[in-house]
Amino acid sequence: MSHRLSIVSSASHVNRRRLTPMRSSHPNTRRLRTCSSFEWVYSTEDDSCSTNELSRLIVRVGESVAIFPDDARAVTKTDGSLHTMSYWYGKVAKIYLRPRGETHDVWLDIQWYYRRVDLEDAGVDLAESIAEYELVLSDHVTLVDMMCVEDLATIINYDEGDIAQAQIPPETLYHRWNITITFAKDRKNVRINGVHLNNTQRASQCRCDECDLMLYHPSIPQRYCRKCRQWFNIECLDALELRTDHIPDSKLPARYDGIELEEDFLAILIMPICRGGPYGVVGNGWMYSRAKSLLGEVRAHGALPKGWRVNLPPTDSESSYYMCPCCSTALC
Repeated sequence: MSHRLSIVSSASHVNRRRLTPMRSSHPNTRRLRTCSSFEWVYSTEDDSCSTNELSRLIVRVGESVAIFPDDARAVTKTDGSLHTMSYWYGKVAKIYLRPRGETHDVWLDIQWYYRRVDLEDAGVDLAESIAEYELVLSDHVTLVDMMCVEDLATIINYDEGDIAQAQIPPETLYHRWNITITFAKDRKNVRINGVHLNNTQRASQCRCDECDLMLYHPSIPQRYCRKCRQWFNIECLDALELRTDHIPDSKLPARYDGIELEEDFLAILIMPICRGGPYGVVGNGWMYSRAKSLLGEVRAHGALPKGWRVNLPPTDSESSYYMCPCCSTALC
């Protein structure tokens, strides 16, 4: 049975925020021991405090961390921490250890997430499609001193092609795209020379012919077509004058004949599936998917399960519909 190494930090959590974020000289990592996880023990008090209260943080390869930045724009709160989007974020790719007395120095290979502001600083057009709490995972990896790590970070993965995914709460970090970055060196400065977006899918774009397959920005409301399984910007649908007074028929197939279902449940099955803007990053597709899955229980038991409304909020009865620009006959 393996034993996880416990390492005591040589500086308190408060004081190490004042350290230079990146040491100018890094060790030769080929000579260092590696591990897949370790326990980081640190003081949560200033070094001048006598209580010396300790906290513990378990760091594993593959987990994401928040890193205290070397950025004059990052303004600290009264407790010394920062606003969520002021931190730098990365994924731990490798852990290196070097014995030092009774403890160890620790360095991490960090695979960097880029924030919108990072892409804006580099003049990358992709920044226009990135929301405030969104992070883009790059292939850019550098060595970082463990002293720079503020905490573990929870970053939700958003699969744009899965309408059943649960909504992402406001002010929550999330990631959907990966990028490959090329760098160019100009004298002593290193700058981003190019960015390639790797893992977009059909659901990453508005699929109409009006906006040249514009990438989905979570501030822009979209509609989803159940038939062709594609998303469209509402402003594009309006520009194409596709709004309609037709309402989808809530009648279920004949196999459900004789089974009485509540009107508010049937309304979920025909409601417009939306995301972006007031509908949130992911949208309400999860409600439709959940209602569809409940139909299986309806067939098996002849009725909806008790309490089905608990996790399915009521729909907007004032919703309007559009004709799908691709299917022509389908409503979205």
